[in-house]
Amino acid sequence: MAPRYDVREVQDRGRHWQVVYDVTQDDGSVTEHGHSIPKDTLEWRAAEYDLHPVNDLETILDMVLAEPYIAPEDRVAGEELHDAPDIATARIRHVSRCAKAKLKHRIITRKTANGNGKAKAVVANPLDVIRVGAVIDPEVVAVKKEHVRRARLEARAGRREDGADRLTRIAKELNVDLTNDERGKNRG
Repeated sequence: MAPRYDVREVQDRGRHWQVVYDVTQDDGSVTEHGHSIPKDTLEWRAAEYDLHPVNDLETILDMVLAEPYIAPEDRVAGEELHDAPDIATARIRHVSRCAKAKLKHRIITRKTANGNGKAKAVVANPLDVIRVGAVIDPEVVAVKKEHVRRARLEARAGRREDGADRLTRIAKELNVDLTNDERGKNRG
């Protein structure tokens, strides 16, 4: 059987959260595992999958906690964000992939547990650090949705810009001269 991952602690590290898990093996031994979640990830998932940043926060959290454990074979062409027929299909498929990963890897996000896997009294869920600390700006989500829309259109057209090409194109659209950027002069 797969080890069980219990969220033990979430540390606010400025630009990202560090999620720390107690990983309990079948023999009862416990190790620590963790991964970082950049704070803007929640806005990106809301934008990418057309999720409400407040009402769908639990779904967004489940996604970002399960994504590192999605098996490559669970990623199917035609069902990913940029190649699904629409966002609704991409969302349904991604939520399904995340749920499968959570079940397969026994990722527990709704309660805390001690090292032997038995539930302990929950004073505060460690994920409350994210729930309370998440700042999801609807205007920023709208801008990110536009980025996703453009990227989906580019994927459908069979072309993908690299970051520099995209930056150059957007700068031209906004009539911004990147060769003489006054903002960069005062940086260290």
